[in-house]
This record gives sequence, C-alpha cells and structure tokens, in this order.
Amino acid sequence: MLDVLSKKANLLQVALILAVSGCNGDSGVGSTSSPDSPDRPAQSNVLYSVQDTMQHTKPRETFYVDLSNNMESSDGTPVALLNVESLNSDYHCDVVSNDQNGFYIKATQVNLCDYRFRVGSSVSRMSTAISYDGYSEATARIAIAENSEQLIPISSATSTGTPISVNVKDELANLGYEVDTSRYTLSMTLTLPNSDSTLSSAVSDPANNVIEYTPGAGLESGVERVLYSYSDGVNVLSGSLDIAVSTTVNGAPIANSTYIQTFTDPDTLKIVSEVPYGKTVTIDVLSLISDPNGDSLQLIDVYAYDADVAIIEDANLDGNLFNDTIFTFTTSNSGYHNITYVVSDNKGGFATGIIKLKSEDLYPIIVFNEGNVYQSVTPPLTMEQAETASIEFEIIGTGDGTNAVDNVTTVAHSKGVAEAICTARGAFLPNQVDLQELYAWKPDGQIFTDYRYPNDKPYWTSDQVDETTTTLVNLFDGSVTASNNEEVNYVLCTNTEYIPEITPVSISLNGVTSIQRDLELDKHELYQATITNSIGQMEQVPAEYVNWTVTELNISTFDEHTGILTAYSTANTEPQFNVNIEACYDSFCDNLNVTLLAPLGITSYEGSEFLPLLTREQVLRYSDNNTSIFAPNDTADYTYSLLNSYGYNADDANFIESGYDSSQTQYYCSSINFDGGGWKEFDSSTIALRFASAWNADPAYKAIPSGRIYSHFGYLDEFWFRGNGLLYKFYINNYAEPTSENGGITYYRGPEDTPEADFNYFGSQVHVFLSCYR
Repeated sequence: MLDVLSKKANLLQVALILAVSGCNGDSGVGSTSSPDSPDRPAQSNVLYSVQDTMQHTKPRETFYVDLSNNMESSDGTPVALLNVESLNSDYHCDVVSNDQNGFYIKATQVNLCDYRFRVGSSVSRMSTAISYDGYSEATARIAIAENSEQLIPISSATSTGTPISVNVKDELANLGYEVDTSRYTLSMTLTLPNSDSTLSSAVSDPANNVIEYTPGAGLESGVERVLYSYSDGVNVLSGSLDIAVSTTVNGAPIANSTYIQTFTDPDTLKIVSEVPYGKTVTIDVLSLISDPNGDSLQLIDVYAYDADVAIIEDANLDGNLFNDTIFTFTTSNSGYHNITYVVSDNKGGFATGIIKLKSEDLYPIIVFNEGNVYQSVTPPLTMEQAETASIEFEIIGTGDGTNAVDNVTTVAHSKGVAEAICTARGAFLPNQVDLQELYAWKPDGQIFTDYRYPNDKPYWTSDQVDETTTTLVNLFDGSVTASNNEEVNYVLCTNTEYIPEITPVSISLNGVTSIQRDLELDKHELYQATITNSIGQMEQVPAEYVNWTVTELNISTFDEHTGILTAYSTANTEPQFNVNIEACYDSFCDNLNVTLLAPLGITSYEGSEFLPLLTREQVLRYSDNNTSIFAPNDTADYTYSLLNSYGYNADDANFIESGYDSSQTQYYCSSINFDGGGWKEFDSSTIALRFASAWNADPAYKAIPSGRIYSHFGYLDEFWFRGNGLLYKFYINNYAEPTSENGGITYYRGPEDTPEADFNYFGSQVHVFLSCYR
C-alpha cells in the first residue's frame, strides 16, 4: 500500500480541464554535452545517467524543478543533485535553493530559463571533501508562462570560424511550422550552453527573426546548440538551433530528417506505430546519412528532452567503432519527441538531423462493450496533468510497479472535483454498474496489467448513498465501499453509447483491387479491411478480427495480428513479385493483388556505376519525364527491331529508346531519381568503353537483362554519347572476336546540331537505347 501524502494545488479552473488529455504535447530536444570542468572527479565504477528536461509552470512565486525522474545510477544506489547553475544573465532565473532531488527558482514573470545541473552519488553531496565518485551533467529548460510550446529543432551548417545568419522563422516554415510574428517576438536573450569552452557567440535580431552565430576559437569542428525563444508577453515558444561546424578542407556529411512510425515492441516483437510506454526501441540512422566524399560516417551524439538515448557501440559487430549508426530510445513521457542526432566523418565534417516520433500514452483511452452498449473510459490524471490544468488534487503516493506504474504520481480528487473533471471532458462520472462491468471485463487487477490504470485505491461512482456519501468501486478486487464526498479517490470518466444491431454488407481491402510497391528490405506495408454496414456506415475492421489468406510469400512475411506485410529479401533476379492478400470478415471477402517491384540492378565498373535499360513503366516510377517523347518498341525502329532476315527482339520488354533529339536525351539521365539520382548521359569515349568493358567482364551484366537484346550485323546494341560538342554512337560487340579493344567500337556521327533525319539506317530514322552513368 502506498503512503498517503496530502497536497493541495490551485483552485479548480474547469475551462482548462479540456487540455488534460493531451497536456504532454511536443517533446523537444536538448543538448547533453558537458563543458570541461577543473573539478572533474576521477572515474568510478558507478555510472550516472541523466536526462535533459523541459518543464512548464504558470507564473508563481517559486517553482520546484523536480529532477527525481531524470537521474539514476548504474548500480541502483541513491542519486542526488550535486550542483545547479543558471545559464541566463537574467536575475529572474536565479536559483533560490536546491535539495537532493531538484531546485527552486523564481517564477514571478513570463520567462524562459536555462540551467546546467550535475548529479552523482548522494554520499558525495553530504561530504565537504572533493568527491571521487563519478557524475553526469545535463540541462533543464523551464518555461514560465500561461502556455508554452516546444518548437521543432532547426539546424544549419558552417565552417570553422565562419559566421552564419539563420532566419529562424523561415527555417521553421520549411519544417511546416508558421510562427505568428504579428503576435510573437524573437527574444533578445540567447543561450549557448557550452560557450565557456567553445568561446562561440550568438546575437539575436528580433526585427528580422535572425540569429547571427559565430563559431569560437575553442570549436574547430563539431556541433553547437543555441537556445532561443519567442514570446507574446503571456505565452512562450521555446526552440533550439543546432549548428554543425566543419573544417573547410573537408565536405560536410548530409543528415536527413524523418518521422518514424514503425517500431518493434521488444517484448511482443510486434510492429507498432508508437514507442511502447517505458520500453526501449532501437533506431538506425544509416539510411538517413551520406557523405559527398564517400567517407564512412559515425553517429557520435544524440539529444532528447525527458528521454534516455544511448548509442550502441559496434551494433553491427564488425569490430569497427567508427561506423556506428544505431541508438536506443526510452521514455516515460507520452506524446511527440524530436530527437537530434549528430554524425561525423571523423575528418572534421559534421551534420545534424531530426527524428520525430510519438511515445505511447501512459494511460490509453479504453473502449469496451456489453452487447450493443459501448463504454468509452478516459483515465485518471497524473500530477503533471492536474498541475498544468490548475485542477485541485491530493497526492496519495507514487507508484511502485505493483498496482500503479513505477515512479508515476497519479492524483486523487474529491467528489465535487471529480464531477467537474468529467463534465469538462464531455463525459460522466460512471455509476456503480458501469465500474462493475469494467471490472468484470478486466478482473483481478487486469486493468493495471493491461492498461496501466492504477488500482491501489478505489474509483468514484455517481451513485450517492446520501447527501454526503458516495459509493466507490475497487478495480483490483471489484469490492464496493462508500466514502465521504470530501475524501479523495481516483477519477475516471465514461461515455455510454448504444449502437443498434448492424450487420456488414460488403468489405473492401485498402479500397483497390491491385497496387504496386517498390520492394525494399524490411519495408512495412499496412493493409486494412473496411466494411460497409447495413446503415451505410464504413468502418475499419481491426486486423485481429479479419480472416487473412496470403499466397506467394516467398520474399515477404505477413502479420495477421496487425495486417502488416514486411519484405525480408531482395536477393532475387526477378523484376517483380506478386502477393495475393484475401481479407474475410463475417461472410464477406475481398482480394488485393500486391505487385512488389524489385530494385534496379546497378553495375559498377572501374569507379563508374551504370544504370540498366528501363522500360516505360520503370521510367514512370523513377523519373518525372513524360515517356511519350521516347520511342516505343516498334517495327520501324531499325536499332531495336529488325525486319526481314536480320532477326528481331524476342522479348516483349518495351525498353526506352531515343533518336538524336536533345529534347529526348538531354534531360533523361538527370531526371532519373533512382538510388539518390545523380545520373549523367555518356559524355566521353572513356565512359563508352568502360560500359562495353563492363559487358565483357560480366556475362551476366545486370544493366542489360540477359537474353533480351539480340545482336544484328555483328553488334549487340547501340548507344549515344556526347563529347567535345559532337555526337557519337558506339556499339557493344557480342562476338567472340571483337574488332576493337574491350569490344567497343566508336564511330563519329557528325556535329551535335546535325538534324536527326540525317541519321538513317535502311531508310529509317536511327534510334538507340538509353543508359546513364555516375
């Protein structure tokens, strides 16, 4: 049983209760870097883990920054706050006092205050001698305002010692966020947490929404964080700017940003769309990063507020500690998180990217039914939610993991406050029968084990025994008791809806009969069945209630519990694979044919990569070009199909061809976006001969599918290339005794502006195949 500790918060403001179900909001990112310290203790066997934190309070005399959930030790021994310092020059951000678990600050006016704090052994806190225990440092950002919002992080890049101007408003707009600058003003105050060691500086220009940053002499290369804010005098928007500083002799890497919506639950191994509450997931940035110099990249740092992030050393087990790209993420803070990651080429080049994700709610909304009667249950409030909405509450204790979530403080309320909470939610305080039905559905404490709702104290009902007493239901054992209305108990709210008997009349799987998808390793594709019922309503059917039949799973797997198709192999030579998915519900079924298109085969030879011949359909997939300008497979084309006794192409593949027309050829290669793009037209005899050599060196040459192109007049195929302002045509010889070195024959075909009609072959205009290189 948890100890009871009474605490009164502010008076109830019903108008603000509407926000309690989503008060966690966006979690941002913050720097975990530590400056050099002359008093750094010696290494110990105990490691201390600490999280950057972002907290909010409305203006008040003082505010206590509770760090107890943001610090821990590797051996479970007590951890204490050893030191805290303000990073702002504003005296309104001064630290008033501190104890083992946090510190008090002034909070009398709208402000945004930044602090660096150090945690370590609680024993060292009590000692007057220099501690030789280890320690860890992090930052705390406290928004003092009626309402606050954490902006998505922005980033920029510069070189050693080179100043840079960043338009904050524009950078946020590029990420889809518009700051109302008619209302909010960029603060003059900027914070550089590590400026003591980097000697960098930053200046705010509110009139133009610009931050001027200059790397200091202490930062030859690396990443530095600038903390900024907007305010309208009542509310605060807090943001961070990460600037990658690279040496001028080295090209900076590229780090892309993304929103991740698929994770593997470490316990169930199921694919889920949100990070499971309190669980650890792994994230790999390998597909997000690249380097213009071809250097190997290493993930060197990860930043996140109110979350544990850690880079896994040598996760790929190749023994190389300088190519790590995987980190772990764990949080008990529900809602959206923005994670900043930093990569380096270890040659003075750095880049940053942002990963956005959503963490599962601590207490999910529960929906259950008894026949046609559906109950929607909204959960009790945590202390943070109640404080944010200024709801009166009392603390009955902190969970220990037995009947309440470990280290979570769920608050209790009087009967009058409980009724006001449910009214503001547009719901009702449940009656005794409602809660007994909920217990019958999840008996013997399952409401905690399945949904994390605390059951160490009973819940209010709406059924009064008399004017001063109301019945309670305990969701641990189902017992019914009574309580004075001024006592405090847990509160959940319900909505009851009666749904008439409705029967399905049809079913649809993803709303189509066939779709095409690119075949990518470990790519997840969600399939959902939708029923149309007898009253014309459309409703998605949970995957676990669908009877699935899936055929041709030779390169993929299908999870019948989630409806997710996952590719597990691309090591095939077939251009495409077909998977048939049938979904049945009740007596209705629908089929969907999924065509998985294999990646194009790229051939590398002597430092060049060659694109394969593409069909019209593939060009539509990988280019914005209008394929109607390219020649199809037709009998008038003497390059591709020969008449009379000269042979013909026996394959039906319709590869793109072109005559000598710059509108057809000039932009073809540059428009192909496959594998990152960067493709170019053949532009020299060196590239032409290298292409021919690739054919001779590799009989199974992937760029030209084997057996599809037949030779004519002793030559396999014809291609254009340009060089020195002239147009050339070259042939790839397929005979055992090539007439030129490497099987390539180069012919001069006239100046580049020679009319296409001048190129004739047996009386018809010459077309050639299109390939590209990079």
